[in-house]
Amino acid sequence: MIHVLIAGNSAIHRLNLKVYIHRLWHEVLIIEVGSLDEAYLRVFELRFDLMILDENMPGSEKLSDFVLQAVKHTKIIIFSEMRFHDQKVASKLCSGQGMFLSKFSTQVQLIHALGYMLHEKS
Repeated sequence: MIHVLIAGNSAIHRLNLKVYIHRLWHEVLIIEVGSLDEAYLRVFELRFDLMILDENMPGSEKLSDFVLQAVKHTKIIIFSEMRFHDQKVASKLCSGQGMFLSKFSTQVQLIHALGYMLHEKS
């Protein structure tokens, strides 16, 4: 079973992500939260295989610190409008544990990113 946390304040974006994830994997548990504070509360419940985080969700001023700790334990996709400039986070994600993905990504780009991040789980 794959465990995914989706954190973002847009219910529509979370729904779209869930649809694509379920297309790729049938045995997946997806936890949705609307803020980074909620993500902090849920992160200790399961060992997540992937966290998908919106850079603009409520509480995102703490996103860099959260990602620098979480990337030690799981893979991370940060949905970005290309304004995320924390170089420490960028270098950690580029080391293979995560990636940035534009909120305006195509369906093909999104499916490719999900597949890449969880390729060993499929």
